[in-house]
Amino acid sequence: MPHRRLVVIFALLSTGAQAQWLNYSTPGVPRTRDGKPNLAAPAPRAANGKPDLSGVWHVHPTSLAEMKRLYGEHADVVNVPGMELDTISKYAINILVDFKPEESPMRPEAAEILRRRVAADFPDTNCLPAGIPTSGLVSEPIKMAQSPGVIVILYESEDGHRLIYTDGRKLTQGI
Repeated sequence: MPHRRLVVIFALLSTGAQAQWLNYSTPGVPRTRDGKPNLAAPAPRAANGKPDLSGVWHVHPTSLAEMKRLYGEHADVVNVPGMELDTISKYAINILVDFKPEESPMRPEAAEILRRRVAADFPDTNCLPAGIPTSGLVSEPIKMAQSPGVIVILYESEDGHRLIYTDGRKLTQGI
């Protein structure tokens, strides 16, 4: 019995911890006089002078009217709460949407595979990880942490992560 009480107490005490970051201001972010982030400020720079990508990023969503223009009136038949059609990028549905078929940058064999594939063949349709680039084009934000040798991307979507080595090392087969 004492063990059950301890588990219940621990569970009750830990429930508030998940939302504590909401009011946390990231140090170093340029701010306007009213305290909001200054989105017109110059991009922050890393020690090597290159842009520092560290921070929380969110895709610029495509409007519902534009989505319906591109994909038809029934484009919003799949409405997952929190991931409505007007909260994602048009590129999450079709990364090549801005290309005319004859101008596609894909090799012909890849274009043929994509043409044969139906919606049920895509990983995210089957509740599998969406992969790159789709994971960064949906409603959930991503967080980047940049250091001199690696950029780490944490995806809220499917709790995935990606490491991008920037120290010149060669990638091994399968990575």
